Amino acid sequence: MRCVNKVILIGNLVRNPEVTIVNSSTEVARFSIAINESYKKQDGTAQEIVTYLDVEAWGGLAKIVGQYLNKGSKVYVEGTIRTDSWTDADTGKTRTKYKIRAENIVILDKKESSSQSNETSNETNIDDIEEDDDLPF
Repeated sequence: MRCVNKVILIGNLVRNPEVTIVNSSTEVARFSIAINESYKKQDGTAQEIVTYLDVEAWGGLAKIVGQYLNKGSKVYVEGTIRTDSWTDADTGKTRTKYKIRAENIVILDKKESSSQSNETSNETNIDDIEEDDDLPF
């Protein structure tokens, strides 16, 4: 039987992406997103849970992430779960951190139009942006 490793998330950037170059030529953008979930408890009170996840985007996707995303941006992220493992220098224990490796990102920020009083969605699929193209907003 085959396995599936696929994650689909919608959240807001917690901080601006950090773009670095690895192996002398490959760009990687690292950022975190907050995913808010809310529900009502049995007693009727509202409860909110916030989950923070680290995301990495590589190559051309990293370049675009660094150029167009900022703290607070709402994004759709599609990717795979990855793990980093290391030995803690203080305790000697093996530590593991989960992260998402983005394969596709869609910008979900809303932009207010001067001709309309209400906000309209301005979805932009990063895979569809050419490096020299201007964004439509």
